[in-house]
Amino acid sequence: MTDKDHQRNQAAELRRRAEAMAREKAPTAADITTLSPEEILKTFHELRVHHFQLEMQNEELRRIQTELDATRMRYFDLYDLAPVGYLTLSSEGMILEANLTAATLMGVNRGALARQKFSRFACKEDQDLFYLGHQPSACHEPHTCELRLTRPDGTVFWAHLSMTAMQQLDGQAVCQMALSDITERKQAEDARRESEERYRLMFDSAADAMFLIDTETTLIIKANRRASELYGYEEEKLLAKKSEELSAEPEDTNRRIREARAVPGERISIPLRLHRKKDGTVFPVEITARTIPLQGQQVLLVAVRDITKRKQMEEALRHKEQAAKEAKKLLELVLETIPVRLFWKDLNARFLGCNRLFAQDAGRQDPEDLIGLDDYSLGWKEQADQYRRDDFAVMASRQPKLHFEEIQTTPDGTKICLSTSKVPLINANGEVIGVLGAYEDITPRKKQEEQLCAARDDLERRVEQRTRELQETQKQYLHAEKLSAIGKLSASIAHEFNNPLQGILSILKGLKKRAILEKEDRELLDAAIAESDRIKELIRSLQDFNRPTSGRIVPMDVHTALDSLLLLHKSDLKGRRISVVRDYAERLPQIFAVPDQIKQVFLNLLTNAADACHLPGGEITISTRQEDDRVAVTFKDTGIGIKPGELEQIFQPFYTTKSAVKGTGLGLSVSYGIVKNHRGEIRVESQPGAGSTFTVLLPIRGVTELGTAIAR
Repeated sequence: MTDKDHQRNQAAELRRRAEAMAREKAPTAADITTLSPEEILKTFHELRVHHFQLEMQNEELRRIQTELDATRMRYFDLYDLAPVGYLTLSSEGMILEANLTAATLMGVNRGALARQKFSRFACKEDQDLFYLGHQPSACHEPHTCELRLTRPDGTVFWAHLSMTAMQQLDGQAVCQMALSDITERKQAEDARRESEERYRLMFDSAADAMFLIDTETTLIIKANRRASELYGYEEEKLLAKKSEELSAEPEDTNRRIREARAVPGERISIPLRLHRKKDGTVFPVEITARTIPLQGQQVLLVAVRDITKRKQMEEALRHKEQAAKEAKKLLELVLETIPVRLFWKDLNARFLGCNRLFAQDAGRQDPEDLIGLDDYSLGWKEQADQYRRDDFAVMASRQPKLHFEEIQTTPDGTKICLSTSKVPLINANGEVIGVLGAYEDITPRKKQEEQLCAARDDLERRVEQRTRELQETQKQYLHAEKLSAIGKLSASIAHEFNNPLQGILSILKGLKKRAILEKEDRELLDAAIAESDRIKELIRSLQDFNRPTSGRIVPMDVHTALDSLLLLHKSDLKGRRISVVRDYAERLPQIFAVPDQIKQVFLNLLTNAADACHLPGGEITISTRQEDDRVAVTFKDTGIGIKPGELEQIFQPFYTTKSAVKGTGLGLSVSYGIVKNHRGEIRVESQPGAGSTFTVLLPIRGVTELGTAIAR
């Protein structure tokens, strides 16, 4: 609702109330009839005058109302847009009214700020300050305080509060508060205090003796701990002294103080002076001073540094310089006597000096004749470019180039070999100022080295040949050692195997005679008896491993041998859920071999393939084929495969990747020996995680040669 609407409503209400009063006080007909015409006219005249007076009063009231509205608008403009936040608080600290600046400072919407407790914006640590200032006893007089306020977004700012008690028309006591942000001022005060604290710490912890001296009275106002230690006085006694009392030259000290006072703020350095300690000891010091303001007056800040050690070092340096001069003379004497050619050059590769031997090689008698010359000036035109490149490379890299060989042509045309070393010359500032070089003639030594190299090459050839012979002998010896180890092991366990095996054979043969079996069961029983006999023969073969075998070479059907092994292991493979795929070649020729030994090879490869399939499941593919004059039998599994680093070791005796319960490491080693004795070959291909493939290749013919090989 606008102000005009409000005014119209008020006028209508007044009209209604006036009409009601008029009806209550309206004259009766009897009253009117008793009035004379003159009284009626007079009454009408009074009414008209009263009417005009009311119109004039209403006009005046409307003008006053307009001015009041304008004044109110100006008040609200000043109130809302004031640079200071204004809030009206109840006696309980509730915000009754706030201007726009206060809402902005406190980070709350103006409408949401009303009816909130002001104390909720004060930091917990500063709430007591607000409560003390808001007490009725404290608000009779204007009260100010500074505290931290927190905005809803968590930001904190310093505020200056000015609170004054007020009395409203309805008798309610309120508090008028003026709020202003003083965060920047507080930060400036904190920075000033921090700066003063840093200055105090720097003054107290300075490595030099520090003084504050009154420029008028020359009294020491303040001194740090280092000053007390240096001069031997307690701080109280040191402050009671004048600055010239510490100086061995008091007149000069006073003059310096006057000079420093004449140029305020400018730092001056005072030349070397002598000061006196409490015990009367005089020592040299180095002083810097400047005038600074302190508490409304100018004081002198003086830093005193004891340079006794530095003076001692300077004295020692003078002695070292004298010793260096003497050493230089000695060095010059050494340069003239050593048999090595020495030279040194500047940044442009021009000679700065050399020893006499180098000068003589360059065709000069006096080393000073080479100063300022370069390599081109000495007639070394063929080598000059290379010499300069080496010089510049050493200076650029700042790294020495030691003992490198160069070929130089002498004036008579003879080529000689030189061993040269060059190092960069670096001054005390770490700057490269040139290069130092030295060389010697190594031509005779090079000839001797060439002769030694020829003799060494011949010796290396002989050693290499002898090494190959020794390696071959070592391989044969290691092979013999492996066979010997297996023979010893088999001899120790053969007796323990024979007794239980004989019992098993007796039981199986008795069962065959007395039991009535199905055809398949009888075949299995025959296979078990045959395998037991083969184990018996195998034990005998292990006992005679390193002696000629007694096995007979006969024609052998590879497919029959494989089928008998698969029949024996059918239940085991089925329990592991391993499937077997037969990929036999048609019309595969027989081979001449010892059947028991070859079946042992096939059994070992089949067992290894099954063990490689760790998880239940897997597939073993057995394939046969003829390759020229040999029969190839392949066992391929889908197991875990073999690591590349283990492929070279799998045929070694006792090497196994299985646990101690599952394997002894003899299966592949024994199989490898059997196949080699049959003049065959075992190939293996494997990838980790992709399975392994073992291929056995056995010759078809050659009975005489084969028998001879096994006999050996």
